[in-house]
Amino acid sequence: MPAWRMTGRAAELAQLDAAIGAGGTGGMVLAGTAGAGKTRLLREAVHRASQAGRDVVQVAATRCTAAIPFGAVASLLPPGGPAAGPPWELLRRATDHLTRPAAQAPLLVGADDVHLLDPESAALLHHLVLHGAVFLLAAVRAGEPAPDAVAALWKDGLAGRLTVHPLPAAAMDDLLVQALGTAVQDGARQHIQWVTSGSPLLLRELLAGALDEGALVRQETGWAWKSQPYYGAGLVEVVDGWLASLGDGSRTVLEVVACAEPLPTELLNELADRGALDPAAVETAERRGVISCGYSGSRQVMRPAHPIYGEVVRATLPRGKAQRIAGWLAGAGAGAGAGQPARYRTGTARPAPAAAPAVDGLPLTRREHEIALLATSGLTSKAIAASLHLSVRTVNNHLARTYAKAGISCRAELAAIMTRTALAGSTAPAAGRPGPNGPAAPNRAVVPNRPAAPNGPLAPPAAPPAGLPAEGAA
Repeated sequence: MPAWRMTGRAAELAQLDAAIGAGGTGGMVLAGTAGAGKTRLLREAVHRASQAGRDVVQVAATRCTAAIPFGAVASLLPPGGPAAGPPWELLRRATDHLTRPAAQAPLLVGADDVHLLDPESAALLHHLVLHGAVFLLAAVRAGEPAPDAVAALWKDGLAGRLTVHPLPAAAMDDLLVQALGTAVQDGARQHIQWVTSGSPLLLRELLAGALDEGALVRQETGWAWKSQPYYGAGLVEVVDGWLASLGDGSRTVLEVVACAEPLPTELLNELADRGALDPAAVETAERRGVISCGYSGSRQVMRPAHPIYGEVVRATLPRGKAQRIAGWLAGAGAGAGAGQPARYRTGTARPAPAAAPAVDGLPLTRREHEIALLATSGLTSKAIAASLHLSVRTVNNHLARTYAKAGISCRAELAAIMTRTALAGSTAPAAGRPGPNGPAAPNRAVVPNRPAAPNGPLAPPAAPPAGLPAEGAA
């Protein structure tokens, strides 16, 4: 797919052009979440400076170079490299080597992913900026631990810090038109906007996979999904790479939240209290920006911080792990209010449920039972409606009645009850990619060459109608 024209970054580019054009030393650090467009913005700013006659050098850190002293900044080292001698001698020689005459603008160094720098490389860049040898334009992923020398750049006032926010919807629409040539139908456009959430990188990978597989087709009224949304292998690999540095405990926390989103915080605390989750791992997952806290109505809930995290985690979660998580949720639901009160993450006591859920089965109608099974398997209300030839409002009304009968208010509690009372059994439909005998069920997003998703489809939550708990439609 050809390179896209820069869009939606006029203000940021103007700020960077002004800082670079001033001709002084120091620097700017571009900070943003994974996929927000930091690298693209950095490269564009460096390219513009080069076109204006500025001497530039670009370096980039990776997990591989993090294990090699000065691995990421080898091109900045003086002749002879890190020869024998004290480390400070190399820093001095590098400063002498890169310092330009007073009448000439300092060298512009563009450094990507500086949170992955090895300590020696980070120390060198800090030293060069501190002693006025270069102007540093660096990109760092927000929420990731970075070497002390990198954090000191903005903390000590050596460099400014510019937050790179996700692209607004209008800019993402512009990129869609650039990539596809014509408009996209509203349904497909809204889904793409939701799952990419302002990330041009995710948009590129999603479109590349969908176009390669023919899942996105051009119709008279614009581009649309041929049958169901499709997430190519490239997009899944990108997200897997973002999550690769998570420890096992924090990865499990994300998996639990993804399987039951929106997960009430008191149930998450219950799982931590019971030992299913490590409390430190819960804190790390939130601090690293992979889960986030919000509200569903008046209830505090946790969700994956980015929609694509939940999509990919649910699609690639091994069936055995998914079953263990279902058991944990069932146990937490069964124990809620039965003993010591679980606590909110803020430390306040959790109010007791309004009514205890039924233990030996729920007085559900056949249709309520059927919809409850589909809902707890992960299907959205829209997908359930398509499967059963009902309206979304009818599906949501059935769920609302089920919630009222059970004395609950969210799908995580419904899943717990269904598991505990053995109503779910083995009838939950498996979502996943197209099989040898035909396509996957309608409205299911597909992830190629991965295990079938045990928890349901990859589709965005629908907006609930009035009268239904806010999370009920998802």
